[in-house]
Amino acid sequence: VVRDAQLGKRFADALVQVTLTDGHENWIYVHIEVQGQRDNDFARRMFTYNYRLFDRYARPIASLAVLADEDPAWRPDHYGFEILGCRHLLE
Repeated sequence: VVRDAQLGKRFADALVQVTLTDGHENWIYVHIEVQGQRDNDFARRMFTYNYRLFDRYARPIASLAVLADEDPAWRPDHYGFEILGCRHLLE
């Protein structure tokens, strides 16, 4: 839908809108982030993009990361927090 969609002061690498082919008409947004080097803030940034996109479009967001770095030990797979019984998590 919007290439380089501005998210506050942040930019998504790619944001595409797709239609499912299982017979149900449903729109989802797929956010694709390409990361070429280790970034200790990456998981939090993905979380932030995800909730900002949901806030903007009010549709389900599928956030996908393409990790193109050479460090097999660095594979961030979630970010979130829980406070006072409220849980926010992106896996």
